[in-house]
Amino acid sequence: MRSPRLGMRTVYVGRFTRVVHLRVEYTVEALEPGDVVRVYVEVDRSGMAWAERVDVRAAATRAEPC
Repeated sequence: MRSPRLGMRTVYVGRFTRVVHLRVEYTVEALEPGDVVRVYVEVDRSGMAWAERVDVRAAATRAEPC
């Protein structure tokens, strides 16, 4: 993940990570390079950042939506 404020960060995804685009839920595998996203993160006890939810703000150009 790259953030203008925080720079480059690693955020892990798991089976509970929700991906939402235009109020429709998708799997994490639907994300593509170039998607503009907002990521809601939880940090576990070991300090690893996990994506709880990913909102697609703008989808990369492709044939199908998100």
